[in-house]
Amino acid sequence: MQLVVVTPTREVLNENVDAVSAPGIDGEFGALPHHTHFVTTMKAGALTYIKGGQAYQIAIAWGFVEVEANRVIVLAQKAELEQEIDIARAEDQKARAIEQMRKVHIGTPDYEKAKRTMQKAEARLAVASRIRTRS
Repeated sequence: MQLVVVTPTREVLNENVDAVSAPGIDGEFGALPHHTHFVTTMKAGALTYIKGGQAYQIAIAWGFVEVEANRVIVLAQKAELEQEIDIARAEDQKARAIEQMRKVHIGTPDYEKAKRTMQKAEARLAVASRIRTRS
């Protein structure tokens, strides 16, 4: 099936794959060829796809996904392939976001913004750590 991942600025991936698993807003979901059609939102996390028996990941920062019988289209706010992730930058973003969350009140717009930044950094670090363990 075809997996297409796009952001507002670029096409991140357009490949034939065997399976897809993604971080849905209501939990992880998977799609195989000939899947039932659905549309859902995604939270920050790791999108995993299988191609030729090998698993690959993309760090996703929120978006929408449409699953069709033989195609999965991901419209993400931001998406990074494993090899594109700058680990030091992601660690710094997470630390700054945690510090910001400590300074403001829970539920405020500043808190929610810092929380989203932290979640995005955590997704990037989770995907990047997979590369480190494979190497």
